[in-house]
Amino acid sequence: MGNNENVSYELRPLAERMNIENFDPSLGEDGITHPVTSFTRKFPDREDMILRMPKIWPTVESSLENYGISCSLDMVEHTMTVSTTTKTMDPDVIVKARELTELLSLQIPLSEAIRILDANMRCDFIEIGPLRQGLCAKYGISEEQFTERWKRFQGPNKIRFKTIQRLTGCYISAQGRSTVSLIGKSEGLKMVRTILVDCMRNKMHPSVHIRRIRKNIQNERGLAKTLYGKGGYRCIMEASALMKTSSDFHEHSSTKFIERLHELRDSDIEAIADKVRSSDSLEVNVNAEDTLCAVMRLAPPGLASKICSPIFIRRLLEYAVENSHRKSVLTCLLSVCIEALRRNAYISEHQPAHGSTITVKNEIVAVMLDNLGDLLKLLDVSSADNMLLTTYGKLQPPLGKLRLKIVEFISVLLTVGIQATEKQLIHTEAIPRVLDLFFKYPYNNFLHHHVENIIVSCLESRNGPLVQHLLHECDLVRKILEAEKNSTLDADSVTPTIPVNGRSPPRNGNIGHLTRISNKIIQQGNNNKEIQAYLQGNSGWTEGHADVLLKRNAVENVCQWECGRPT
Repeated sequence: MGNNENVSYELRPLAERMNIENFDPSLGEDGITHPVTSFTRKFPDREDMILRMPKIWPTVESSLENYGISCSLDMVEHTMTVSTTTKTMDPDVIVKARELTELLSLQIPLSEAIRILDANMRCDFIEIGPLRQGLCAKYGISEEQFTERWKRFQGPNKIRFKTIQRLTGCYISAQGRSTVSLIGKSEGLKMVRTILVDCMRNKMHPSVHIRRIRKNIQNERGLAKTLYGKGGYRCIMEASALMKTSSDFHEHSSTKFIERLHELRDSDIEAIADKVRSSDSLEVNVNAEDTLCAVMRLAPPGLASKICSPIFIRRLLEYAVENSHRKSVLTCLLSVCIEALRRNAYISEHQPAHGSTITVKNEIVAVMLDNLGDLLKLLDVSSADNMLLTTYGKLQPPLGKLRLKIVEFISVLLTVGIQATEKQLIHTEAIPRVLDLFFKYPYNNFLHHHVENIIVSCLESRNGPLVQHLLHECDLVRKILEAEKNSTLDADSVTPTIPVNGRSPPRNGNIGHLTRISNKIIQQGNNNKEIQAYLQGNSGWTEGHADVLLKRNAVENVCQWECGRPT
Protein backbone atom coordinates (compact mmCIF):
# COMPACT_ATOMS: atom_id res chain seq x y z
CA MET A 1 0.00 0.00 0.00
CA GLY A 2 2.87 2.34 -0.75
CA ASN A 3 0.73 4.07 -3.38
CA ASN A 4 -2.01 5.18 -1.00
CA GLU A 5 -1.43 8.86 -1.67
CA ASN A 6 -1.77 8.40 -5.41
CA VAL A 7 -4.86 6.24 -4.97
CA SER A 8 -6.49 8.81 -2.70
CA TYR A 9 -5.82 11.53 -5.23
CA GLU A 10 -7.22 9.53 -8.17
CA LEU A 11 -10.27 8.41 -6.23
CA ARG A 12 -11.08 11.84 -4.75
CA PRO A 13 -14.73 12.37 -3.60
CA LEU A 14 -17.23 12.91 -6.36
CA ALA A 15 -18.32 16.17 -4.68
CA GLU A 16 -15.07 17.76 -5.83
CA ARG A 17 -15.62 16.67 -9.41
CA MET A 18 -19.18 18.03 -9.31
CA ASN A 19 -17.94 21.41 -8.02
CA ILE A 20 -19.71 21.03 -4.70
CA GLU A 21 -17.78 22.79 -1.99
CA ASN A 22 -18.83 20.70 0.98
CA PHE A 23 -21.44 18.33 2.34
CA ASP A 24 -22.94 20.78 4.81
CA PRO A 25 -26.67 21.61 4.67
CA SER A 26 -27.17 24.20 1.95
CA LEU A 27 -29.89 26.20 0.33
CA GLY A 28 -31.54 24.63 -2.68
CA GLU A 29 -33.08 26.43 -5.61
CA ASP A 30 -36.38 26.61 -3.74
CA GLY A 31 -34.72 28.49 -0.89
CA ILE A 32 -35.23 25.62 1.57
CA THR A 33 -32.36 24.11 3.56
CA HIS A 34 -31.77 20.50 2.48
CA PRO A 35 -29.98 18.34 5.06
CA VAL A 36 -27.34 15.89 3.88
CA THR A 37 -27.98 12.18 4.15
CA SER A 38 -24.83 10.08 4.21
CA PHE A 39 -24.04 6.38 4.63
CA THR A 40 -20.69 4.67 5.08
CA ARG A 41 -20.03 1.01 4.46
CA LYS A 42 -16.84 -0.89 5.28
CA PHE A 43 -15.59 -3.54 2.86
CA PRO A 44 -13.41 -6.52 3.85
CA ASP A 45 -9.68 -5.89 4.25
CA ARG A 46 -8.66 -8.62 1.86
CA GLU A 47 -6.21 -8.55 -1.01
CA ASP A 48 -8.83 -9.38 -3.65
CA MET A 49 -11.09 -6.53 -2.47
CA ILE A 50 -8.17 -4.08 -2.26
CA LEU A 51 -7.30 -4.86 -5.86
CA ARG A 52 -10.90 -4.86 -7.08
CA MET A 53 -12.33 -1.66 -5.62
CA PRO A 54 -10.06 0.89 -7.41
CA LYS A 55 -10.89 -0.78 -10.74
CA ILE A 56 -14.65 -0.64 -10.39
CA TRP A 57 -14.97 2.66 -8.51
CA PRO A 58 -14.91 5.00 -11.56
CA THR A 59 -17.95 3.14 -12.92
CA VAL A 60 -19.70 3.48 -9.55
CA GLU A 61 -18.94 7.20 -9.48
CA SER A 62 -20.28 7.85 -12.99
CA SER A 63 -23.44 5.83 -12.28
CA LEU A 64 -24.24 7.66 -9.05
CA GLU A 65 -23.39 11.02 -10.59
CA ASN A 66 -26.40 10.60 -12.90
CA TYR A 67 -28.62 10.57 -9.80
CA GLY A 68 -26.89 13.50 -8.06
CA ILE A 69 -25.25 11.28 -5.43
CA SER A 70 -21.71 11.96 -4.25
CA CYS A 71 -19.49 9.03 -3.33
CA SER A 72 -15.97 8.51 -2.04
CA LEU A 73 -13.67 5.55 -1.53
CA ASP A 74 -11.19 5.43 1.33
CA MET A 75 -8.56 2.76 0.71
CA VAL A 76 -6.90 3.42 4.06
CA GLU A 77 -10.00 2.86 6.22
CA HIS A 78 -11.52 0.47 3.65
CA THR A 79 -14.84 2.32 3.54
CA MET A 80 -17.29 3.50 0.90
CA THR A 81 -19.36 6.64 1.54
CA VAL A 82 -22.41 7.89 -0.36
CA SER A 83 -24.10 11.24 0.28
CA THR A 84 -26.89 13.39 -1.10
CA THR A 85 -26.09 16.74 -2.71
CA THR A 86 -28.02 19.78 -3.85
CA LYS A 87 -28.33 18.03 -7.22
CA THR A 88 -30.14 15.03 -5.75
CA MET A 89 -33.65 15.10 -7.23
CA ASP A 90 -35.03 11.84 -5.82
CA PRO A 91 -34.52 11.52 -2.04
CA ASP A 92 -35.09 7.74 -2.20
CA VAL A 93 -32.08 7.17 -4.45
CA ILE A 94 -29.74 7.50 -1.47
CA VAL A 95 -31.26 4.28 -0.12
CA LYS A 96 -30.49 2.61 -3.45
CA ALA A 97 -26.92 3.93 -3.24
CA ARG A 98 -26.54 2.50 0.26
CA GLU A 99 -27.78 -0.89 -0.98
CA LEU A 100 -25.25 -0.69 -3.80
CA THR A 101 -22.39 -0.31 -1.30
CA GLU A 102 -23.74 -3.24 0.72
CA LEU A 103 -23.80 -5.43 -2.38
CA LEU A 104 -20.30 -4.41 -3.38
CA SER A 105 -18.99 -5.16 0.12
CA LEU A 106 -20.43 -8.67 -0.26
CA GLN A 107 -18.39 -9.12 -3.46
CA ILE A 108 -21.41 -9.04 -5.78
CA PRO A 109 -20.22 -8.42 -9.37
CA LEU A 110 -20.56 -4.77 -10.35
CA SER A 111 -22.64 -5.66 -13.44
CA GLU A 112 -25.28 -7.20 -11.15
CA ALA A 113 -25.00 -4.79 -8.21
CA ILE A 114 -25.44 -1.70 -10.41
CA ARG A 115 -28.91 -2.97 -11.42
CA ILE A 116 -30.18 -1.98 -7.97
CA LEU A 117 -30.27 1.66 -9.12
CA ASP A 118 -33.17 0.77 -11.41
CA ALA A 119 -36.50 1.91 -9.91
CA ASN A 120 -38.08 -1.53 -10.43
CA MET A 121 -35.25 -3.51 -8.83
CA ARG A 122 -34.95 -4.47 -5.18
CA CYS A 123 -32.48 -6.43 -3.10
CA ASP A 124 -32.91 -8.80 -0.19
CA PHE A 125 -30.47 -10.34 2.27
CA ILE A 126 -31.43 -13.65 3.87
CA GLU A 127 -29.40 -14.73 6.88
CA ILE A 128 -29.12 -18.50 6.79
CA GLY A 129 -26.26 -19.17 9.22
CA PRO A 130 -26.12 -19.77 12.99
CA LEU A 131 -26.24 -16.06 13.87
CA ARG A 132 -29.10 -14.74 15.99
CA GLN A 133 -31.17 -13.70 12.95
CA GLY A 134 -30.12 -16.66 10.80
CA LEU A 135 -32.46 -19.47 9.79
CA CYS A 136 -30.30 -22.08 11.56
CA ALA A 137 -30.52 -20.25 14.89
CA LYS A 138 -34.15 -19.27 14.43
CA TYR A 139 -35.45 -22.78 13.67
CA GLY A 140 -32.90 -24.87 15.57
CA ILE A 141 -31.20 -26.35 12.50
CA SER A 142 -28.00 -28.26 13.24
CA GLU A 143 -24.82 -27.99 11.17
CA GLU A 144 -25.42 -31.40 9.61
CA GLN A 145 -29.02 -30.59 8.72
CA PHE A 146 -27.98 -27.25 7.27
CA THR A 147 -25.36 -28.86 5.03
CA GLU A 148 -27.83 -31.43 3.74
CA ARG A 149 -30.61 -28.90 3.03
CA TRP A 150 -28.27 -26.35 1.47
CA LYS A 151 -26.99 -28.99 -0.96
CA ARG A 152 -30.60 -29.89 -1.74
CA PHE A 153 -31.38 -26.22 -2.49
CA GLN A 154 -28.39 -25.89 -4.83
CA GLY A 155 -28.72 -29.25 -6.55
CA PRO A 156 -25.92 -31.19 -8.28
CA ASN A 157 -23.50 -28.79 -9.98
CA LYS A 158 -25.79 -25.97 -8.78
CA ILE A 159 -28.30 -26.86 -11.50
CA ARG A 160 -31.30 -26.27 -9.23
CA PHE A 161 -29.76 -22.99 -8.06
CA LYS A 162 -29.52 -21.78 -11.68
CA THR A 163 -33.05 -22.96 -12.46
CA ILE A 164 -34.48 -20.88 -9.62
CA GLN A 165 -32.55 -17.86 -10.90
CA ARG A 166 -33.94 -18.31 -14.41
CA LEU A 167 -37.56 -18.85 -13.38
CA THR A 168 -37.69 -16.00 -10.85
CA GLY A 169 -35.55 -13.54 -12.80
CA CYS A 170 -33.39 -12.90 -9.72
CA TYR A 171 -29.65 -12.88 -9.24
CA ILE A 172 -28.75 -15.10 -6.26
CA SER A 173 -25.38 -15.13 -4.53
CA ALA A 174 -24.30 -16.95 -1.39
CA GLN A 175 -21.66 -15.39 0.85
CA GLY A 176 -20.15 -18.44 2.47
CA ARG A 177 -22.62 -20.19 4.76
CA SER A 178 -24.09 -17.10 6.39
CA THR A 179 -25.91 -14.80 3.93
CA VAL A 180 -27.77 -15.14 0.63
CA SER A 181 -28.02 -11.92 -1.42
CA LEU A 182 -30.83 -11.44 -3.92
CA ILE A 183 -31.34 -8.83 -6.66
CA GLY A 184 -34.52 -8.72 -8.70
CA LYS A 185 -38.11 -7.53 -8.82
CA SER A 186 -40.40 -7.82 -5.80
CA GLU A 187 -42.33 -10.83 -7.12
CA GLY A 188 -39.16 -12.80 -7.80
CA LEU A 189 -37.65 -11.94 -4.41
CA LYS A 190 -40.77 -13.27 -2.68
CA MET A 191 -40.53 -16.51 -4.65
CA VAL A 192 -36.87 -17.12 -3.80
CA ARG A 193 -37.40 -16.34 -0.10
CA THR A 194 -40.36 -18.72 0.04
CA ILE A 195 -38.39 -21.53 -1.63
CA LEU A 196 -35.33 -21.06 0.59
CA VAL A 197 -37.24 -20.81 3.87
CA ASP A 198 -39.41 -23.84 3.02
CA CYS A 199 -36.31 -25.82 2.12
CA MET A 200 -34.49 -24.93 5.35
CA ARG A 201 -37.33 -24.91 7.85
CA ASN A 202 -39.88 -27.37 6.43
CA LYS A 203 -37.45 -29.67 4.57
CA MET A 204 -39.58 -29.11 1.45
CA HIS A 205 -37.77 -30.05 -1.73
CA PRO A 206 -37.24 -27.04 -4.04
CA SER A 207 -38.52 -29.09 -6.98
CA VAL A 208 -42.06 -28.74 -5.60
CA HIS A 209 -41.91 -24.96 -5.95
CA ILE A 210 -40.07 -25.16 -9.27
CA ARG A 211 -42.80 -27.33 -10.80
CA ARG A 212 -45.48 -24.95 -9.51
CA ILE A 213 -43.74 -21.90 -11.01
CA ARG A 214 -43.25 -23.67 -14.34
CA LYS A 215 -46.90 -24.67 -14.42
CA ASN A 216 -48.02 -21.10 -13.79
CA ILE A 217 -45.74 -19.79 -16.54
CA GLN A 218 -47.08 -22.40 -18.96
CA ASN A 219 -50.65 -21.42 -18.07
CA GLU A 220 -49.86 -17.77 -18.75
CA ARG A 221 -48.27 -18.52 -22.09
CA GLY A 222 -51.07 -20.92 -22.97
CA LEU A 223 -53.73 -18.28 -22.39
CA ALA A 224 -51.78 -15.74 -24.42
CA LYS A 225 -51.22 -18.13 -27.32
CA THR A 226 -54.88 -19.15 -27.21
CA LEU A 227 -55.91 -15.56 -27.72
CA TYR A 228 -53.22 -14.46 -30.15
CA GLY A 229 -52.51 -17.70 -31.99
CA LYS A 230 -48.95 -18.13 -33.22
CA GLY A 231 -48.24 -14.48 -32.41
CA GLY A 232 -47.97 -15.70 -28.86
CA TYR A 233 -46.88 -14.07 -25.69
CA ARG A 234 -48.18 -10.49 -25.86
CA CYS A 235 -47.94 -8.23 -22.84
CA ILE A 236 -51.66 -7.69 -22.27
CA MET A 237 -52.63 -11.35 -22.11
CA GLU A 238 -49.67 -12.09 -19.87
CA ALA A 239 -51.08 -9.48 -17.48
CA SER A 240 -54.61 -10.85 -17.82
CA ALA A 241 -53.40 -14.38 -17.17
CA LEU A 242 -51.43 -13.28 -14.11
CA MET A 243 -54.54 -11.59 -12.70
CA LYS A 244 -56.50 -14.81 -13.10
CA THR A 245 -53.79 -17.12 -11.69
CA SER A 246 -54.51 -18.01 -8.07
CA SER A 247 -51.01 -18.75 -6.79
CA ASP A 248 -48.83 -17.57 -3.95
CA PHE A 249 -46.17 -16.73 -6.53
CA HIS A 250 -48.30 -14.33 -8.60
CA GLU A 251 -49.48 -11.47 -6.40
CA HIS A 252 -49.43 -8.90 -9.22
CA SER A 253 -51.09 -5.64 -8.33
CA SER A 254 -53.47 -3.66 -10.49
CA THR A 255 -50.66 -1.11 -11.00
CA LYS A 256 -48.62 -3.62 -12.93
CA PHE A 257 -51.68 -4.57 -14.97
CA ILE A 258 -52.21 -0.91 -15.88
CA GLU A 259 -48.56 -0.68 -16.96
CA ARG A 260 -49.12 -3.63 -19.30
CA LEU A 261 -52.21 -1.97 -20.74
CA HIS A 262 -50.16 1.10 -21.63
CA GLU A 263 -48.02 -1.14 -23.86
CA LEU A 264 -50.99 -2.16 -26.01
CA ARG A 265 -51.23 -1.09 -29.64
CA ASP A 266 -54.11 -0.77 -32.05
CA SER A 267 -53.07 -3.98 -33.75
CA ASP A 268 -53.35 -5.84 -30.44
CA ILE A 269 -56.96 -4.67 -30.02
CA GLU A 270 -57.77 -5.80 -33.56
CA ALA A 271 -56.19 -9.18 -32.84
CA ILE A 272 -58.37 -9.63 -29.76
CA ALA A 273 -61.56 -8.82 -31.68
CA ASP A 274 -60.63 -11.15 -34.56
CA LYS A 275 -59.83 -13.98 -32.17
CA VAL A 276 -63.24 -13.63 -30.52
CA ARG A 277 -64.88 -14.02 -33.90
CA SER A 278 -62.96 -17.17 -34.84
CA SER A 279 -62.77 -18.98 -31.49
CA ASP A 280 -65.38 -21.25 -29.92
CA SER A 281 -63.53 -21.49 -26.62
CA LEU A 282 -65.42 -20.11 -23.63
CA GLU A 283 -62.11 -19.37 -21.90
CA VAL A 284 -60.90 -17.30 -24.84
CA ASN A 285 -64.11 -15.28 -24.94
CA VAL A 286 -64.07 -14.60 -21.20
CA ASN A 287 -60.41 -13.51 -21.36
CA ALA A 288 -61.14 -11.25 -24.34
CA GLU A 289 -64.11 -9.70 -22.53
CA ASP A 290 -62.04 -8.98 -19.42
CA THR A 291 -59.20 -7.57 -21.50
CA LEU A 292 -61.32 -5.23 -23.64
CA CYS A 293 -63.28 -3.97 -20.63
CA ALA A 294 -60.05 -3.41 -18.69
CA VAL A 295 -58.64 -1.41 -21.60
CA MET A 296 -61.70 0.86 -21.59
CA ARG A 297 -61.43 1.43 -17.85
CA LEU A 298 -57.67 1.70 -17.38
CA ALA A 299 -55.81 2.19 -20.67
CA PRO A 300 -54.67 5.55 -22.09
CA PRO A 301 -57.53 7.68 -23.48
CA GLY A 302 -56.44 7.23 -27.10
CA LEU A 303 -56.53 3.44 -26.94
CA ALA A 304 -59.74 3.30 -24.88
CA SER A 305 -61.43 5.67 -27.32
CA LYS A 306 -60.68 3.26 -30.16
CA ILE A 307 -62.74 0.51 -28.52
CA CYS A 308 -65.50 2.95 -27.61
CA SER A 309 -65.69 4.32 -31.14
CA PRO A 310 -68.83 3.74 -33.26
CA ILE A 311 -66.81 1.87 -35.91
CA PHE A 312 -65.40 -0.65 -33.43
CA ILE A 313 -68.78 -1.13 -31.69
CA ARG A 314 -70.49 -1.68 -35.04
CA ARG A 315 -67.89 -4.30 -35.88
CA LEU A 316 -68.43 -6.10 -32.57
CA LEU A 317 -72.21 -6.12 -33.01
CA GLU A 318 -71.84 -7.49 -36.55
CA TYR A 319 -69.87 -10.36 -35.04
CA ALA A 320 -72.65 -10.84 -32.50
CA VAL A 321 -75.40 -10.99 -35.14
CA GLU A 322 -73.38 -13.37 -37.32
CA ASN A 323 -72.68 -15.65 -34.34
CA SER A 324 -75.97 -15.39 -32.42
CA HIS A 325 -75.95 -19.18 -32.01
CA ARG A 326 -72.65 -18.92 -30.08
CA LYS A 327 -73.90 -17.63 -26.76
CA SER A 328 -70.48 -17.14 -25.18
CA VAL A 329 -69.42 -14.85 -28.04
CA LEU A 330 -72.61 -12.79 -27.82
CA THR A 331 -72.39 -12.50 -24.03
CA CYS A 332 -68.78 -11.32 -24.30
CA LEU A 333 -69.58 -8.68 -26.91
CA LEU A 334 -72.59 -7.40 -24.99
CA SER A 335 -70.39 -6.93 -21.91
CA VAL A 336 -67.99 -4.84 -23.99
CA CYS A 337 -70.89 -2.74 -25.34
CA ILE A 338 -72.19 -2.19 -21.80
CA GLU A 339 -68.76 -1.05 -20.64
CA ALA A 340 -68.52 1.32 -23.63
CA LEU A 341 -71.91 2.84 -22.75
CA ARG A 342 -70.93 3.35 -19.13
CA ARG A 343 -67.60 4.91 -20.09
CA ASN A 344 -69.18 7.39 -22.51
CA ALA A 345 -71.91 8.21 -20.00
CA TYR A 346 -69.26 8.90 -17.36
CA ILE A 347 -67.22 11.12 -19.71
CA SER A 348 -70.32 13.05 -20.79
CA GLU A 349 -71.30 13.62 -17.17
CA HIS A 350 -67.89 15.09 -16.32
CA GLN A 351 -67.51 16.99 -19.62
CA PRO A 352 -71.02 18.32 -20.32
CA ALA A 353 -69.81 21.10 -22.60
CA HIS A 354 -67.69 18.89 -24.82
CA GLY A 355 -69.70 18.60 -28.03
CA SER A 356 -67.59 15.90 -29.67
CA THR A 357 -68.04 13.60 -26.68
CA ILE A 358 -71.83 13.90 -26.86
CA THR A 359 -71.74 13.24 -30.60
CA VAL A 360 -69.68 10.06 -30.12
CA LYS A 361 -72.08 8.84 -27.44
CA ASN A 362 -75.10 9.42 -29.68
CA GLU A 363 -73.43 7.60 -32.56
CA ILE A 364 -72.57 4.61 -30.38
CA VAL A 365 -76.13 4.38 -29.08
CA ALA A 366 -77.49 4.65 -32.64
CA VAL A 367 -75.29 1.72 -33.72
CA MET A 368 -76.53 -0.37 -30.80
CA LEU A 369 -80.18 0.48 -31.43
CA ASP A 370 -79.88 -0.78 -35.02
CA ASN A 371 -79.23 -4.27 -33.65
CA LEU A 372 -81.70 -4.13 -30.75
CA GLY A 373 -84.45 -6.01 -32.61
CA ASP A 374 -82.18 -9.01 -33.27
CA LEU A 375 -81.20 -9.14 -29.60
CA LEU A 376 -84.80 -9.05 -28.37
CA LYS A 377 -85.61 -12.17 -30.39
CA LEU A 378 -83.20 -14.08 -28.17
CA LEU A 379 -85.35 -13.34 -25.09
CA ASP A 380 -87.95 -15.85 -26.27
CA VAL A 381 -88.18 -18.86 -23.95
CA SER A 382 -91.14 -20.67 -25.52
CA SER A 383 -89.12 -22.82 -27.93
CA ALA A 384 -86.28 -23.83 -25.57
CA ASP A 385 -86.37 -27.40 -24.26
CA ASN A 386 -83.42 -27.57 -21.82
CA MET A 387 -84.13 -28.00 -18.12
CA LEU A 388 -82.43 -27.12 -14.85
CA LEU A 389 -83.35 -28.74 -11.51
CA THR A 390 -83.58 -26.39 -8.50
CA THR A 391 -84.44 -26.62 -4.81
CA TYR A 392 -87.96 -25.29 -5.43
CA GLY A 393 -88.66 -27.32 -8.56
CA LYS A 394 -87.23 -26.91 -12.04
CA LEU A 395 -86.63 -24.29 -14.70
CA GLN A 396 -87.63 -25.23 -18.23
CA PRO A 397 -85.75 -23.48 -19.68
CA PRO A 398 -83.44 -21.59 -17.29
CA LEU A 399 -83.05 -17.88 -17.95
CA GLY A 400 -79.38 -18.22 -18.85
CA LYS A 401 -76.52 -15.73 -18.84
CA LEU A 402 -77.22 -14.46 -22.35
CA ARG A 403 -80.84 -13.36 -21.66
CA LEU A 404 -79.72 -11.79 -18.40
CA LYS A 405 -77.00 -9.88 -20.24
CA ILE A 406 -79.52 -8.59 -22.81
CA VAL A 407 -81.76 -7.28 -20.01
CA GLU A 408 -78.73 -5.58 -18.42
CA PHE A 409 -77.89 -4.07 -21.82
CA ILE A 410 -81.40 -2.57 -22.05
CA SER A 411 -81.10 -1.24 -18.50
CA VAL A 412 -77.81 0.53 -19.26
CA LEU A 413 -79.21 1.89 -22.54
CA LEU A 414 -82.00 3.60 -20.63
CA THR A 415 -79.64 5.18 -18.11
CA VAL A 416 -77.76 6.99 -20.91
CA GLY A 417 -80.77 9.31 -21.27
CA ILE A 418 -81.07 9.65 -25.05
CA GLN A 419 -84.57 10.20 -26.42
CA ALA A 420 -83.91 8.01 -29.47
CA THR A 421 -83.32 5.07 -27.13
CA GLU A 422 -86.70 5.51 -25.46
CA LYS A 423 -88.47 5.74 -28.81
CA GLN A 424 -86.76 2.57 -30.06
CA LEU A 425 -87.61 0.66 -26.89
CA ILE A 426 -91.27 1.63 -27.32
CA HIS A 427 -91.23 0.67 -31.00
CA THR A 428 -89.64 -2.76 -30.45
CA GLU A 429 -91.79 -3.50 -27.35
CA ALA A 430 -88.66 -4.31 -25.37
CA ILE A 431 -90.09 -3.31 -21.98
CA PRO A 432 -93.15 -5.68 -22.12
CA ARG A 433 -90.80 -8.56 -22.94
CA VAL A 434 -88.54 -7.71 -20.03
CA LEU A 435 -91.51 -7.44 -17.62
CA ASP A 436 -92.75 -10.81 -18.85
CA LEU A 437 -89.42 -12.38 -17.82
CA PHE A 438 -89.64 -10.65 -14.45
CA PHE A 439 -92.83 -12.52 -13.56
CA LYS A 440 -91.89 -15.79 -15.28
CA TYR A 441 -88.67 -16.11 -13.27
CA PRO A 442 -89.65 -15.08 -9.72
CA TYR A 443 -86.42 -16.37 -8.13
CA ASN A 444 -83.75 -14.75 -10.30
CA ASN A 445 -82.70 -11.75 -8.23
CA PHE A 446 -80.13 -10.60 -10.79
CA LEU A 447 -82.95 -10.28 -13.32
CA HIS A 448 -85.20 -8.49 -10.82
CA HIS A 449 -82.48 -5.95 -10.07
CA HIS A 450 -82.04 -5.02 -13.75
CA VAL A 451 -85.80 -4.87 -14.39
CA GLU A 452 -86.29 -2.61 -11.38
CA ASN A 453 -83.66 -0.26 -12.81
CA ILE A 454 -85.50 -0.26 -16.15
CA ILE A 455 -88.82 0.61 -14.51
CA VAL A 456 -87.26 3.36 -12.38
CA SER A 457 -85.60 4.86 -15.47
CA CYS A 458 -88.95 4.89 -17.27
CA LEU A 459 -90.78 6.49 -14.35
CA GLU A 460 -88.11 9.16 -13.94
CA SER A 461 -87.99 9.92 -17.66
CA ARG A 462 -89.08 13.33 -18.89
CA ASN A 463 -90.46 11.66 -21.99
CA GLY A 464 -94.24 11.49 -21.50
CA PRO A 465 -94.82 8.75 -24.12
CA LEU A 466 -92.44 6.41 -22.28
CA VAL A 467 -94.34 6.80 -19.00
CA GLN A 468 -97.66 6.25 -20.81
CA HIS A 469 -96.20 3.18 -22.50
CA LEU A 470 -95.16 1.73 -19.14
CA LEU A 471 -98.58 2.34 -17.51
CA HIS A 472 -100.92 1.57 -20.42
CA GLU A 473 -99.31 -0.73 -23.02
CA CYS A 474 -97.16 -2.57 -20.50
CA ASP A 475 -100.00 -2.57 -17.93
CA LEU A 476 -97.51 -2.50 -15.07
CA VAL A 477 -99.97 -1.73 -12.26
CA ARG A 478 -102.30 -4.61 -13.15
CA LYS A 479 -99.39 -7.07 -13.28
CA ILE A 480 -98.20 -5.92 -9.87
CA LEU A 481 -101.67 -6.36 -8.36
CA GLU A 482 -102.03 -9.85 -9.85
CA ALA A 483 -98.62 -10.84 -8.52
CA GLU A 484 -99.64 -9.60 -5.05
CA LYS A 485 -102.82 -11.72 -5.12
CA ASN A 486 -100.93 -14.82 -6.30
CA SER A 487 -97.82 -14.49 -4.21
CA THR A 488 -96.95 -18.20 -4.31
CA LEU A 489 -95.60 -20.25 -7.20
CA ASP A 490 -98.49 -21.54 -9.33
CA ALA A 491 -98.17 -25.12 -10.54
CA ASP A 492 -100.98 -24.77 -13.10
CA SER A 493 -99.65 -21.69 -14.92
CA VAL A 494 -97.66 -22.12 -18.10
CA THR A 495 -94.35 -20.60 -16.98
CA PRO A 496 -90.73 -21.78 -17.11
CA THR A 497 -90.64 -21.97 -13.30
CA ILE A 498 -92.32 -25.22 -12.20
CA PRO A 499 -92.72 -26.23 -8.51
CA VAL A 500 -92.16 -29.75 -7.15
CA ASN A 501 -95.23 -32.02 -7.26
CA GLY A 502 -96.71 -32.97 -3.91
CA ARG A 503 -95.09 -30.10 -2.02
CA SER A 504 -96.67 -26.81 -1.00
CA PRO A 505 -95.55 -24.12 -3.48
CA PRO A 506 -93.04 -21.60 -2.07
CA ARG A 507 -93.54 -17.85 -1.90
CA ASN A 508 -92.38 -15.89 -4.94
CA GLY A 509 -88.95 -14.35 -4.59
CA ASN A 510 -89.70 -11.06 -6.36
CA ILE A 511 -92.12 -9.65 -3.75
CA GLY A 512 -89.43 -7.41 -2.25
CA HIS A 513 -88.67 -5.85 -5.64
CA LEU A 514 -92.41 -5.39 -6.27
CA THR A 515 -92.65 -3.47 -3.00
CA ARG A 516 -89.79 -1.18 -4.02
CA ILE A 517 -91.34 -0.64 -7.48
CA SER A 518 -94.75 0.15 -5.95
CA ASN A 519 -93.22 2.69 -3.58
CA LYS A 520 -91.39 4.26 -6.51
CA ILE A 521 -94.64 4.56 -8.47
CA ILE A 522 -96.28 6.38 -5.53
CA GLN A 523 -93.27 8.64 -5.10
CA GLN A 524 -93.29 9.61 -8.78
CA GLY A 525 -97.07 10.03 -8.67
CA ASN A 526 -96.63 12.83 -6.15
CA ASN A 527 -94.56 14.73 -8.74
CA ASN A 528 -96.30 13.62 -11.95
CA LYS A 529 -99.98 14.49 -12.42
CA GLU A 530 -100.38 11.91 -15.17
CA ILE A 531 -99.20 9.05 -12.94
CA GLN A 532 -101.29 10.32 -10.03
CA ALA A 533 -104.45 10.51 -12.18
CA TYR A 534 -103.86 6.98 -13.45
CA LEU A 535 -103.45 5.58 -9.92
CA GLN A 536 -106.54 7.38 -8.61
CA GLY A 537 -108.62 5.95 -11.46
CA ASN A 538 -107.55 2.40 -10.61
CA SER A 539 -109.70 1.06 -7.76
CA GLY A 540 -107.60 -2.08 -7.40
CA TRP A 541 -104.49 -0.02 -6.76
CA THR A 542 -106.24 2.09 -4.10
CA GLU A 543 -107.38 -1.02 -2.24
CA GLY A 544 -104.01 -2.76 -2.64
CA HIS A 545 -102.18 0.28 -1.40
CA ALA A 546 -104.27 0.49 1.75
CA ASP A 547 -104.51 -3.24 2.51
CA VAL A 548 -101.11 -4.55 1.47
CA LEU A 549 -98.45 -1.95 0.71
CA LEU A 550 -98.87 0.27 3.79
CA LYS A 551 -98.84 -2.73 6.12
CA ARG A 552 -95.80 -4.23 4.43
CA ASN A 553 -93.90 -0.96 4.64
CA ALA A 554 -94.68 -0.77 8.33
CA VAL A 555 -93.44 -4.31 8.91
CA GLU A 556 -90.27 -3.81 6.87
CA ASN A 557 -89.42 -0.43 8.44
CA VAL A 558 -86.41 -1.50 10.49
CA CYS A 559 -86.25 1.88 12.22
CA GLN A 560 -89.41 0.96 14.13
CA TRP A 561 -88.20 -2.45 15.28
CA GLU A 562 -87.78 -2.87 19.01
CA CYS A 563 -84.09 -3.70 18.58
CA GLY A 564 -83.59 -0.56 16.50
CA ARG A 565 -81.97 -0.24 13.12
CA PRO A 566 -79.18 -2.84 12.71
CA THR A 567 -75.69 -1.34 12.59
